[in-house]
Amino acid sequence: MKAEKKAADKMGDKRETRTLAITDTSRFGANRYIRFTLENGEVWQQTESAYVKLGKSGGPDMLELKPASFGYRGKVNDKSRSFRVKRIN
Repeated sequence: MKAEKKAADKMGDKRETRTLAITDTSRFGANRYIRFTLENGEVWQQTESAYVKLGKSGGPDMLELKPASFGYRGKVNDKSRSFRVKRIN
């Protein structure tokens, strides 16, 4: 666990809840998971099946990232249920 924490700190990952605007999305894989590009340039991808509703009116879609026991959980526009995500960039 300490090695994971050191690696996360080295990448600038402080394991805190963050909410960022989504600038681009793409679908991939047989399960049609979503890959999110965020305003700060990070790329996160969905790793479990969940319905995600995009297209918030009146502004950009927002992705909330919360630390979880084995990675992170994401939630779009604070409306969908949370789903597992991992950072790929």
